[in-house]
Amino acid sequence: METPDTNTEQSAGEQPSAGVVPPAGMPPAGAVSPEEQKLTVIMNIAVILLFFVSPLIGFLIATKDQPFLKEQSRLALNGTITYAIFLFASVVLNATVILSIIGIPLMGLALVLTLYGGIKGAIESSQGRFYRYPLSLNPVR
Repeated sequence: METPDTNTEQSAGEQPSAGVVPPAGMPPAGAVSPEEQKLTVIMNIAVILLFFVSPLIGFLIATKDQPFLKEQSRLALNGTITYAIFLFASVVLNATVILSIIGIPLMGLALVLTLYGGIKGAIESSQGRFYRYPLSLNPVR
């Protein structure tokens, strides 16, 4: 006798959750206050212009009552620190004429990833989901 499992079925319009699984003690995806969502969207868009400054500010001003903002700004800060390392490495490689063939594409990759991460992070956080920037290390825990 088969019993239908209703927990594994998705409704027709529902998309599977993208991004990062919330860490222990964090609210589930979608259960975030509108104020936190607005702050994280602004922070992710500001990454495009201010680079790692906006996630750093978000990380420092987040209170214990704002776990989504704290975690999302940590993820954005990790991504932008990684991209800063990419940019520094590309400048060093561009200093030598022979290795600039590697440095120029690396610089372009860092800038494209920053732009993509900021836009995608804003979209995901507006829906209350965590987003980890692509190719990012994890220096801030």
